Amino acid sequence: MISKAPSDKQTTPRRRLYKLHTWVGFHLAWVMSLVLFTGTFAVVSHEIDWLFHDEMRVTPPSERPAIDWAALEAAARGHNPGDTLLTLSRMPGDYFAYRARLINRDGQHYFLHVNQWTGEVTGETSVLTVQRVLRDLHRYLFMPNVIGLPLVTSLAFVLAISLYTGLKTTRKWGQAATRIRFGKSARVAVGDYHRAASIWSMWFFVVMIVTGLWYLFEFGGTIGELPLNYQSPEAVDTVEWDTSRTIELADAGQLVAAAKSAFPALEPVLVRFPARVGAAAQVQGRTGDWLVRPRANAVWLNPTDASVLRVQRSTESPWLRYLNDLADPLHFGTFGGLVTKLIWFLFGALMTSLSFTGVWLTWKRLKTAGPSKAQIASSPVLVACALFCFLWYERLMGPQPPEQETRLADQSTADHLFEVALATDTSGTPSGDVRLWVTAARGAPNLASVELWCGDAAADEPTPVHTLAQRIRIPVQAASCRYHGEHDLNLRVEYRNGDRAEFSWSAAELKSSGLVTARGIETEF
Repeated sequence: MISKAPSDKQTTPRRRLYKLHTWVGFHLAWVMSLVLFTGTFAVVSHEIDWLFHDEMRVTPPSERPAIDWAALEAAARGHNPGDTLLTLSRMPGDYFAYRARLINRDGQHYFLHVNQWTGEVTGETSVLTVQRVLRDLHRYLFMPNVIGLPLVTSLAFVLAISLYTGLKTTRKWGQAATRIRFGKSARVAVGDYHRAASIWSMWFFVVMIVTGLWYLFEFGGTIGELPLNYQSPEAVDTVEWDTSRTIELADAGQLVAAAKSAFPALEPVLVRFPARVGAAAQVQGRTGDWLVRPRANAVWLNPTDASVLRVQRSTESPWLRYLNDLADPLHFGTFGGLVTKLIWFLFGALMTSLSFTGVWLTWKRLKTAGPSKAQIASSPVLVACALFCFLWYERLMGPQPPEQETRLADQSTADHLFEVALATDTSGTPSGDVRLWVTAARGAPNLASVELWCGDAAADEPTPVHTLAQRIRIPVQAASCRYHGEHDLNLRVEYRNGDRAEFSWSAAELKSSGLVTARGIETEF
């Protein structure tokens, strides 16, 4: 329990500010310390991943050739042919391999690393990286955005209160900034360090407070539909795609060349490929406006012929968007490369230590090592964070393939390969969940919809297809596949140009595949 001090001390302005300072620092310590700690290491999270993964490391040659984006894309696509390539990006330093993000045939994301100097694939890594864990934990505590983001960003008010009350209750700033008395008790030395570190990191507090409040404003602006983020150009006119069963796409080299021609000052760092029909391709990069993040400067292109749809320059952005693009580089110190990131890491560590030392000093003053009632009251936030971690993990890793399924014989046309797998239980009985893959030798199948059903019954509702990839994965729910009877399995595919393709797997073929009911009776397909 906190003993009552004399009433005259309790009523002085400095005393009230001191009590407020210790209250917010001590009672909100669990959540604040977690956010500060994860934010500090998030600054150098890419570098931590680089230390852990040989696949990410390359050695720049003495004479560095120009980057061949087309060759890098070919290497990425050729490693696991048919997997969907989403992005190809330059990492923060020449000692990093370039990184491609792909989706495999099961719908799971992964990273593929390519040596930009030789064009060789150096290996795969999971999307579950140190960088992703720290960023997401720091940003919204693994919770849904609508809960976690305002909770974390509102801590900027706590930082502001701590900074103001701490500075107002510190006397003789010059002496406090340069004095740590090691010859006395540990409590005196830690108290001196706490005051000195606070004074030296004042500017960093201000940066974190301002950017934290901006993130809170951005969250509210998104709900209020303020024009804070860039929107993709209107979908590419799909009419021009309606003459072919396969869409031929421009490669990364063509997209980068077209972007550079339209925006000569752009130094490309990321190529984003369209993942759905009608979407534009995008090339992001850096310019002389080095304080903004790469997405502020970009060129949007038609993915079929690399024609320019829009050139986006940060210097021409509305002021709200420009400020929004300043937030991340200032918050994480990425604007100056490794040098500024190390400075941000150092002062982030100082700020984190202030939270820990402040709690320790308060515990020593209260002569207790137990948590306060407010600390106990805030602990459910940490419990919720741990529980939401499981949902976050499942969402990050993507859908899991069925535990058991039966692959049917492949079907094909001159253009595409069709693969079908039926999910079954342990006895071999189909559940009705079907996975269909449609693969083009090159380009992307120009599908509009698919229908899959059993027997002569009316087909289930067509499943629309919006994905744009060399291999399109289409999960289908075909309820009729669970029915009993001697029926064939039928597939109808409709293309955007109006063409159709129909396939059938005979009941005899399905029987030979070992599809049986729980009682050992052949399924009634």
